[in-house]
Amino acid sequence: MTPRSNQRVKRSKAELKRLVDGVIREHCETDGRGLTFLTEEIETHGHPVHTLRVWGALHFFARDEPYCCMEPGCHLWPFEDRLARMETALRRAMRFEHRVALELVSIRSQVHQAAAFREVPA
Repeated sequence: MTPRSNQRVKRSKAELKRLVDGVIREHCETDGRGLTFLTEEIETHGHPVHTLRVWGALHFFARDEPYCCMEPGCHLWPFEDRLARMETALRRAMRFEHRVALELVSIRSQVHQAAAFREVPA
């Protein structure tokens, strides 16, 4: 049976994490920049779901140029128009007609070996 937009479809946390990771990868353009976002925890609110609350990690891997900083918000910029596009993409992926809010509650930085950062002026 194919899910329809007006049917309630229960999704596993693993599937929701995969959807969020994919939307962030696409809309925050992490591929090719040495960055990977991984959802660590997700909460759903509402029936049907109207809000996804996400805790995650932004992984910094080695690349040719140093990163400007370790601030996830600087590299992902999940605000304003970009956030609206991510919410629309999630709504479509979940096959919902109603708005789905994405709340990035906490994103921690995970620095991997050989990832370099510019020196911060004193």
